[in-house]
Amino acid sequence: MKTFVSTFLFIIIGLVSSSGLVQAEAEDYYGESYWNPQSIEEQYEIMGYQSIQAAVKKFENLYQRKVNLPNKLPPIEITHTFGIIDSYSYPAKLEIEYVNENKPREQIKMFVIPAQQGIYNKAKVARLFTLTDDSKAIQLRDRYHNILIFHKNGWEYILANSKRIEDQVSIDDLIEMANSIK
Repeated sequence: MKTFVSTFLFIIIGLVSSSGLVQAEAEDYYGESYWNPQSIEEQYEIMGYQSIQAAVKKFENLYQRKVNLPNKLPPIEITHTFGIIDSYSYPAKLEIEYVNENKPREQIKMFVIPAQQGIYNKAKVARLFTLTDDSKAIQLRDRYHNILIFHKNGWEYILANSKRIEDQVSIDDLIEMANSIK
């Protein structure tokens, strides 16, 4: 009897759903604009990035000190620059990305933090360099990045590029960037 009732219910449900009496529709939660490709500006804005000028101004207000940026950029095509303050880390740091919209792997990152709270004195040095103002810069290398760390005007600057573009942006290019910060 139980088998008969279950089979009967199964057949009734199948007939009702195939006849259109019971109809379920999936609702698009995100809307049409979510599925359209976004510009690089929109992608970075979603992540919290803003213009370099706005990010630097907020960072300077946070620490009540001026931040100088490089005047010379690496020898790759930069189509966009974005900045963000990472206030979740301690100390809060300014992060700047120099990116190429058409070549997302070709990017340079720069971090700025107060020098006394930086990693310069704790890092394992691969090479030591002297900048044009006689300050010292250290090169670190990990599996994926080429990194240059140095101090200027009470700030610690960290410049990093992916090893994928090391043939285009060498440590010498990062040193030139560092030397262009006044």
